[in-house]
Amino acid sequence: MDLSSSHIDHIFRIAARKLARFDALHPEKDRYPNDAKGPEWTTVAAHDWESGFYPGALWFVYEHALASNWPDAEDWRKRAEAWTAGLANQQFNNTHHDLGFVVFDSFGNGFRL
Repeated sequence: MDLSSSHIDHIFRIAARKLARFDALHPEKDRYPNDAKGPEWTTVAAHDWESGFYPGALWFVYEHALASNWPDAEDWRKRAEAWTAGLANQQFNNTHHDLGFVVFDSFGNGFRL
């Protein structure tokens, strides 16, 4: 399947709506989605190995928004930073071997961008 840039932008906009909805419903930013099936997403605490995926997705939307000149690109950066900040204490987590998923998806993408 050959995806044009307009198709890719459309896909990012769909993802962005879903990610923004979750963000709006969770002002505390302390429970991270681990299952995005259906209208209500299940969540995990920051120490869970899946916690970095949502901030990582926010960083990817920010990257696309910036490259595509979305007027709300800065809002995506702020969301990504807020959700990434909630994982700062995980740098000391030695309870599982999947710390890379937590740190590199969130802080890694933030650093890269």
